[in-house]
Amino acid sequence: MSLFSVTCHKRPLIALACLFLFSSASYCCAEEITVVADRWCPFNCEPASPNPGILMEPAITALKEAGYTVHYEIVPWSRAISDTRSGKYDAIVGAAESDAPDFIFPTVRGAHSSTEFWVKKGDNWKYTDTKSLKGRVIAVIQDYSYGEEVDGYIQENLADPAAVQVATGDEALQKNIAKLLLGRVSAVMEDRAVILYTLDKMNKKNELISAGKVKEQDLFVAFSPAKPRSKELAEIISRYTKKQRESGDEKQLLEKYGLFE
Repeated sequence: MSLFSVTCHKRPLIALACLFLFSSASYCCAEEITVVADRWCPFNCEPASPNPGILMEPAITALKEAGYTVHYEIVPWSRAISDTRSGKYDAIVGAAESDAPDFIFPTVRGAHSSTEFWVKKGDNWKYTDTKSLKGRVIAVIQDYSYGEEVDGYIQENLADPAAVQVATGDEALQKNIAKLLLGRVSAVMEDRAVILYTLDKMNKKNELISAGKVKEQDLFVAFSPAKPRSKELAEIISRYTKKQRESGDEKQLLEKYGLFE
C-alpha cells in the first residue's frame, strides 16, 4: 500500500476526530450564566430540581437554547442584589423593577405578583393604608420592596421592633411565618402564591388568612448593570417568554405549579 493511499484512508478519521474535539470544546467552553436569588417558590425553587420555578424554568431553557449554560444558586436576597449589581453574578430572579431599578430588565414580564398582608386565622384586622398599621407589628424581609407607600413606612419605623421586624437569609419567610404563629408579630407581608406554597410545605395551610392587598407587580429575571452582555441576555428572555405566551406553553407551565392566571 502506498503512502498516498494510507494518507487518504486516514483523512476521514482525522476529520471526525477534529469534529469531535471541536464540538467537545464548544460544549465545555459554553459561556456560563450565574443566576441567584433567595428561595421564592413557586417563582424560583430548588436548584437542580426538575421544577425550578415558573420564572427559573423558562429562563434556563431560553438561555440554553441561545448557547449558554446556566448555574442557579440560592443566596440571601440582599446579597443577591448587591453581588449581582457589582458583577459577581449575572442575574437575579424574581425581581420587580422597584427591587433593583438600575438592573437590565426584559421588556416582557415573566410573572405577576400580588403582595398581601397575612394574619392568623380569626384575626379580623384589615390593611387599608399605612395608618391602619398603627399598633401592628409587621414582619418583612430585608431588601424586599413592598411598594412606595409601605416601603416608606418600613424605613420610618425600621429602628422600632414594636412596629417593624426584618428577617434575613434564604429561610426568611419561614422565620416570619413562625413568628406570626407564635404571636411575636401580628402581620406578615408576602406574595399570595409564595406564601400559600410555603404554608403548604410547612403543613400550616389553613392557619393564615389574607388581610388585604398591598400591591401588584410584574416579576422578572433581571440582569447585572455591570455586565456588558446583560442587554442581550434580557432580550433572549423577552423573545422566549413572548413565544411561550403566544403558543400556550405558559398556561401549561402555570398548571404544572398549581397556578392559574
